[in-house]
Amino acid sequence: MNAADFYPGLDWKLNDARDKYTLGHMGGSDGCINFGDSDNKGLLKCLKKFGLPDIYKNHCCKVSLADFIVIAAEALMGRTSPDYNQDDPFSDETTAGKFFKTFRFGRET
Repeated sequence: MNAADFYPGLDWKLNDARDKYTLGHMGGSDGCINFGDSDNKGLLKCLKKFGLPDIYKNHCCKVSLADFIVIAAEALMGRTSPDYNQDDPFSDETTAGKFFKTFRFGRET
């Protein structure tokens, strides 16, 4: 079981990264979301329900929407991962730590 089992539509992030690797491009998720894709059914409702548009308003001058979406998805997956460590959430052994150490800013919205 993973975070996508608990949050409808979260698998877009996983699909996005998978598609990048399948096509031979390294770099992980580009933060693009096609809300019309059946894999993303319910995602927009979920994002609104948890207030992501309002949260993004506080950060829109510092980070692109695409970067913000990837950060939010990785934060959720890191926090709900079985290897989450409350005392050291960004240690090398945790999913959150791996995301943190490999994150690259610069996606365009």
